[in-house]
Amino acid sequence: MAWRPRHVVLAALAIVVAAKAQPQIAGCEVFPAYNVWNTPVDKLPVDLNSAKYVAAIGVNAPAHPDFGSGFHEPGTG
Repeated sequence: MAWRPRHVVLAALAIVVAAKAQPQIAGCEVFPAYNVWNTPVDKLPVDLNSAKYVAAIGVNAPAHPDFGSGFHEPGTG
């Protein structure tokens, strides 16, 4: 069976539900312990296309958040 995104999410949720500590920064709750954003992913299976993703991004490219900017007409990218 090939791992699909929904399988990874379900596996991640199972891990998170088992979490005990409530994540906090400066005493403020970040997300509930069961929230998917608090999922440790280091032990999850690697996507079968991972090497392709890395090659497309660039092995030595610097990491940066790229959420886009400005207005883009629908269908233009």
